[in-house]
Amino acid sequence: MKPRFQVRILKFSKLGKMPQGLSADTFHGLLKLLDFSDPVADEELESYVVMALQDLEPEEAAQLVLGHLLSGQLSPGQIRNLSEEMKDERQWEEHPDMSCHEPIFQAQLLLSQAFSDYPAPDIARMDIEIEAASPDGEKLLKRPISEPLLVRILADGMSENAVLHRLFEDQIAKPPFPEASQILWQYDVDGDEGQKSLSIFAPRHWIGPLENVDSYTSAASPDDED
Repeated sequence: MKPRFQVRILKFSKLGKMPQGLSADTFHGLLKLLDFSDPVADEELESYVVMALQDLEPEEAAQLVLGHLLSGQLSPGQIRNLSEEMKDERQWEEHPDMSCHEPIFQAQLLLSQAFSDYPAPDIARMDIEIEAASPDGEKLLKRPISEPLLVRILADGMSENAVLHRLFEDQIAKPPFPEASQILWQYDVDGDEGQKSLSIFAPRHWIGPLENVDSYTSAASPDDED
């Protein structure tokens, strides 16, 4: 018997910042690149980075931030192109390398605070409840909810025309689904064995189709190795 779940969407909202942003070490690394060596309290690091970036031209600042956050992932030429594309494109959703999406979002956030050239980014927060509707579903909810299972549960509430289905039809249908961890950036889980409450943080590009959905049923399964 396949696992079954009842899903209720409690709230869907737009945010301009992740609940867990860049680490203090990352901010310190940026300040070092910006030749800022004065001691700074952790709660003021972001503000000091933004101020230090304003001493540079916008494109130079963008390339410095991207080079640090995407170290080794993109070539200098790709970073130069990205620094221009971020001015009018949602690259934290659209960049072809999904592993770059969250770092690009964090870079966009810093640059938008420093320069008017870069628009502020946004992501979605969705609060949901997942309740077991079968014995197999209850068994799965006794274990930590993995990204592949959670993305498949969310996909069951969307039409087949949704971007998630069009790009990941095979991975939704059967394992493996390695991209799932890059679709869901952060999520918090609470609840008992039969019901879970989750706060999910992800690009609207992926979970936007659920904005006006109230409830639905899912027959999603995890990856074999979950």
